[in-house]
Amino acid sequence: MFLWRSLAGHSKSVERKASLRKVDKVGVAPIPSPATSRAIVTSRDRKIHQMLELAEELGYSCTPHTTYLKDLATSIAARLKNRSGTSIYQTVTWSAENFPLDLAHQAFAMASRRPSTSPRTTTWCCENMPQVDAVFGSLFEEHHMCFGASKALQAPSEPVIRVLATIVPGVEISHVELARGVYRLYISLMFVLIDEDGEMHMPKDDQRIELAMENNLINELRAQAAKDAACLAELGAQLSAGWWRQLGNVHAAQMAEAMVLNFNSNPTPAKGKRRCAADVYEVARIVEMRGKWALVEWAGHALRGRTPLPGAPHTPRPPPLPPPPPPLVHLVPTLESSVLGTAHTMTVLVRTVCNRTNPNANPNPNPNPNPIPNLNTPLSA
Repeated sequence: MFLWRSLAGHSKSVERKASLRKVDKVGVAPIPSPATSRAIVTSRDRKIHQMLELAEELGYSCTPHTTYLKDLATSIAARLKNRSGTSIYQTVTWSAENFPLDLAHQAFAMASRRPSTSPRTTTWCCENMPQVDAVFGSLFEEHHMCFGASKALQAPSEPVIRVLATIVPGVEISHVELARGVYRLYISLMFVLIDEDGEMHMPKDDQRIELAMENNLINELRAQAAKDAACLAELGAQLSAGWWRQLGNVHAAQMAEAMVLNFNSNPTPAKGKRRCAADVYEVARIVEMRGKWALVEWAGHALRGRTPLPGAPHTPRPPPLPPPPPPLVHLVPTLESSVLGTAHTMTVLVRTVCNRTNPNANPNPNPNPNPIPNLNTPLSA
């Protein structure tokens, strides 16, 4: 086989070397175009699409059951909080609108159902700790700060969790149909607060007195809190050193103490303050110039934050101190020189009083107190 190429205006045939081998091209898989690629649509997706179209045509909106369950879990977790202000009773009662009855039967299937005398009302009750753990554990699956029947309470100013809020058995849940298509879910529960030292804070009554509980119930609550704390630690929650010691992990307790120490000793620097319009003043006058810098007086700066209250006595500012007097200087009169025959006027500093606070100090530290020159010494020209 021959190859042809042009060399300096004339053609020449060059034979291919035997060492050159022919390399086969690597096959490339064809890339499907976007027009030919289609999403996989299942029969379930078609049914959901048909249902949404039918609901929109009839004037209804469809909401998945997971949305109702997530909203219910978020509402319960938001009400399990530490004591602050008027929230000291640790008792929660609220209602959720338009919660479906069939979904309530599924969510509270592990609770005991009570017979209700009211029409169109369904009531459930969590009578013991296993029922509370089963019911609320399924609701708190998607919540990162909750597990089982407990919620981790972490203060914004602390890097660790020191308190757990655990739901007490005796939760009452009622589903009431108020009118056709209008229904409401009522929930009433109590919870205890257990800190890292093992101290338990009971719910309170209307007189702010802690409720009495049996020892068996207290032991069940402590065991439930310990189990939930261990599960939260496995999920990555930052427990305090006290909780780690209760769980029997001394190494993790030491790590938590070191983290808290570093957090307190090396706080995060605050962001720079943004200058507001109220912090900008006009220059009233220039007091003093120091090179390129000027000492100025801002207009209205003396009145900012110093306006006296109505009826308060006004205290005027004290007058400025007078400037210090200049130092005392003694002058020597004219001295006539007979050597040159000319009159020279010589001003000699005899004494300068600088230390006015100590009158006994030596005003002239010079060992030769006579600064007047000797007239016998000839003056140079």
